[in-house]
Amino acid sequence: GVLGKRIQEPVILSAVLDVMTPAQLVKYRKALQKWGAQATGATRGALAAAIQRAATTRRRDVALTATTAAQAVIEDDPSIAVELEALQEAQLQATPGIEGNWLIGGDRSPSMEKTIDKSRMLAGYLAKRVSGQVLLVFFDQEPLVYDVTSKTYADIVRMTAQAQVGNGTSIGCVAAVALERKFPADGIALVSDGGERMPPMFAEAYQFYSAFLGKQPPV
Repeated sequence: GVLGKRIQEPVILSAVLDVMTPAQLVKYRKALQKWGAQATGATRGALAAAIQRAATTRRRDVALTATTAAQAVIEDDPSIAVELEALQEAQLQATPGIEGNWLIGGDRSPSMEKTIDKSRMLAGYLAKRVSGQVLLVFFDQEPLVYDVTSKTYADIVRMTAQAQVGNGTSIGCVAAVALERKFPADGIALVSDGGERMPPMFAEAYQFYSAFLGKQPPV
């Protein structure tokens, strides 16, 4: 704001880019396009260097901001979209990983239609961040089971196309099917309102599963 129109001068814009934080780089993505960040060799070089610095950040909050920004910028600023999408992937790779194997239960009962895609999104994030395996179980009164280890969100959407709204609700079938498959979960994530109506109930199935594991994985 202090610089006014002088921000558009290549030398000044390059200097500003040199000191921008990753969060600022994402926040001012539209302004950078307007100011001419892609207009000269000097500003393009400064922008590329700023993106490279941002790509090595290990802060989760900045990475998630970049994820949102990269999607939002595609229609508005296509010339910078490619750089921000690359930044998104690099930041996710740079952020600390999540330990162990994870079991995800996604509710697909009649009242939980919106949780189906939220479960896919969570699975897509964990699949890229965990050091072990990721098992995604969609449930109504029966489980639909998918090994999504290392899969992208797009892969998971294709794999789980048949996961549509069903009937009834048995959250316990998530733990039951993990026990049946001898899946060694270190953590369990449930995307649900918790309204159980049919057996097996989660609390009971969880006890049997924990006994098999020899530990109580956090839920």
